[in-house]
Amino acid sequence: MSKLGECVVNCEVFGEGLPQTSVSKAEELSRKKPVFIRMGSIVFLLGKKEDHVLIPPIYCSCRDFKINSVMRKRRGNCYHIYAYCLSEKNGNITVIKDNDKEHVRIRVIITQLLKSGRSGLLRKILSESVKNL
Repeated sequence: MSKLGECVVNCEVFGEGLPQTSVSKAEELSRKKPVFIRMGSIVFLLGKKEDHVLIPPIYCSCRDFKINSVMRKRRGNCYHIYAYCLSEKNGNITVIKDNDKEHVRIRVIITQLLKSGRSGLLRKILSESVKNL
């Protein structure tokens, strides 16, 4: 089973160890659509202040993940990963087909996110996919 599949099947596991406020934020975020965009095994989250890159269930580009999961080793993930699992389980994500053109776009999106915390290209892709629904 793929890591994405494991994430969905064992979703509740990813809420363990999170503070109740984080669990509540994840549950609220998972009910919104479309916030998560999956391109292959990479997931993008459009946030209010920042956008994030996720590789569920092992990585999130958010500050909380870097500090509490990687540096302090307090927990295995952040509320973004838990929210993604809940969203995937409920079908509340946007999936963009994976092809050669997307690999270039993924690189551009990640570069924009790492430089400024937001991606104009990601937001453009989302607006185009919503129009086509």
